[in-house]
Amino acid sequence: MSLVFAGKQHVSCAQTLSADEERERLTAERFLQVLIRRPSQGTALERVFGYHIGAGDISDVIADLSAKADIATDDDESGRHWMVVGLLQLQRSEDAAAIDALKKAENRLPRNTLAAYYLGQALLLVGSTDEASAAMQRAIDLKPPKQDYLKISAQLGRLYQRAGKPDAALGIWTKLEESFPGDDGVRQRIARAMLEEGDHQGALKRFDALAKDARSPNDRIVFALRAADLRAQNGNKKQAIVDLESLLAKLRPGSYLHDEARRRIESAFLVSGDYAGLSKYYEAWIEGHPDDVGAVVRLARTLSIQGRGPEALKWFETAIQRAPNDDAPRIALINAYIAQEKFSDAAKQY
Repeated sequence: MSLVFAGKQHVSCAQTLSADEERERLTAERFLQVLIRRPSQGTALERVFGYHIGAGDISDVIADLSAKADIATDDDESGRHWMVVGLLQLQRSEDAAAIDALKKAENRLPRNTLAAYYLGQALLLVGSTDEASAAMQRAIDLKPPKQDYLKISAQLGRLYQRAGKPDAALGIWTKLEESFPGDDGVRQRIARAMLEEGDHQGALKRFDALAKDARSPNDRIVFALRAADLRAQNGNKKQAIVDLESLLAKLRPGSYLHDEARRRIESAFLVSGDYAGLSKYYEAWIEGHPDDVGAVVRLARTLSIQGRGPEALKWFETAIQRAPNDDAPRIALINAYIAQEKFSDAAKQY
């Protein structure tokens, strides 16, 4: 079915349109027909909405679609028109009107996953969390294609978490993992969603599992770093540091991941401003790892931040002695001299 845009004006205006404007109008009309055949958020909706907002006739288009939805004798045709109406109204932030249109769409399209899902999104915008959850659950129960299932389940799981329904959320996450077996991306997405919604223990459990059996060795390290972070945030600093030290043993000194593991050890102390504790940690570490020049430099920097200048300089010099051909310790010493305004000493090091 072809839709005549802004029917009252189309015939008179079409004659005055430039060639470019006429192409834009025809393009928008084609996108609208695509949208009516398969109503969904995406490029077609954005192109139709953008064109008619610019033309100033979006209200006429919505009214025309609503009229066609009302007179259609076929439920499928009527439902698709109501879906497009609802989506356009959502774009205009007309949430209450969109809810009404999308309820009509779902009523006429009881097997359409997206009708229920978009209704859930609209209900969520007006704060009807329970109704939104129910609509999204109906969408999932219709067994949508996997990508739609992933998107809807992720949003519903977050809704349950926010609503203080951890058992319902866990049920969604578990089914989602079962639907994408061995998919590290999905498991990571679930872990992040749980973390963002405040379920630190659930997120930690999943990051631990990813650190153990993710497919990529590099990913396993990254997930282990994230798990250690969570342990530190949950107050288990001691175990977090043990985990990070075990990672250091597996990583090449000077590599990005090695430096990242060390930085996170420091963060476990510095989140509470415990520079003294960090200094003691490095001193103990260096006793067991005397060849770890990077740790020596970090100890010296930490002492310098504490205003313990003489001790810091001693450790900087120790680092230079242990790695005479490495520029990094000497540059760190230069920076320390500059910070103390000992420019002559810095110049000598240069």
